[in-house]
Amino acid sequence: MNASHKTTLENYRVDRAKSGYLQRSVNITKWLKGKEIDLAVILGSGLGDYGKDHSDTMEIPYNSVGLPIAGVPGHAGILRYSKIGRHGVLLFSGRKHLYEPFVELDTTLMAVRAAFHAGATTQILTCATGSVNLKYRPGQLVLIKDHINYLGVDPTQPFVAMTNVYDEGLRKDAQCVASRLYGRRLAEGVLTSKRGPSFETPAEIKALRVLGADMAGMSTIHEAMALKELGARVLGISLITNYGAGIVPGDISHEDNSKQGEKAAKRFSHLLTSIIGRLK
Repeated sequence: MNASHKTTLENYRVDRAKSGYLQRSVNITKWLKGKEIDLAVILGSGLGDYGKDHSDTMEIPYNSVGLPIAGVPGHAGILRYSKIGRHGVLLFSGRKHLYEPFVELDTTLMAVRAAFHAGATTQILTCATGSVNLKYRPGQLVLIKDHINYLGVDPTQPFVAMTNVYDEGLRKDAQCVASRLYGRRLAEGVLTSKRGPSFETPAEIKALRVLGADMAGMSTIHEAMALKELGARVLGISLITNYGAGIVPGDISHEDNSKQGEKAAKRFSHLLTSIIGRLK
C-alpha cells in the first residue's frame, strides 16, 4: 500500500469517527430538550451512582442515544443530566474500555467527544486505579497532574502538544475545595494506563515506579488526550482502590476494587459536587 492510499484510509477513518460522535451529540441535544450543558463527568468503576439523587435529574440508557454500552461490571451504561450549582452537567455512568472484545479506539472515545460537541467544553474524568507510589493508600482520592501513556494508542492527529492536559486552573479549584472540606490538599500524581485486561505484574509496578508513575489503570488517558486535541479543559480524579501487584500479599480482583469504589462513593460525591459548585 502506497502513502497516498494510507492517507486516504486514515482520512476515511477520521471522517467516519467524526460523523459518529457528531450524530451522538445531536441525539444527546435532542434528549435534553433545550436544557443547556457546559460540563460532563465520566464516572469510573464503583462511582456510577453519582447524581441519581440530585434534583432536576433525568436519565437514559446509553444505547437510546447511540452510545456504546460497557461490558464491564460497575459500568452501568446510563447517561444522566443534572443541574449542579450553575452548571448543566452530563453524567456518564460507565465507559467502554479498549480491552473489551472487538472494540475500536474511536468507540471508547464516543462519549467524551459527543459530550464536547453537545456543549461540555469542561470535563471531569474519574477512574479507579492501583497505587504505584507507596504513599498512596486504597480509598484515597488523587488528582491526576500528568500521565504516561502505555495504552498503545494515540487518538490525536499529528502533532498535538500534551502540556497541561489536566488543566492547572481546574486542579487549583479542586485543591481549594479539598482544603475547605478536609483541611488539607489532595495528593497529585502521574497516571499510567495499560490496555488490559490483566492487572500489572509486580515487576511492571516496580518499573512504572522508576519511570515516575504514581498510579496505574486501564482507561482515561486516551480520553484526556482526545479532549486536549478538541480544546476542552480536563480535570482528572483517581480513586485508589488497591495497592499495585507485589506491594502487599495476595491477588488483585475487580470485585474488590468495585467494593472500594462503593465505600468511597459518599466522600467522592461530596467532593465532586463541591468542585462543580466552585467552577466558573
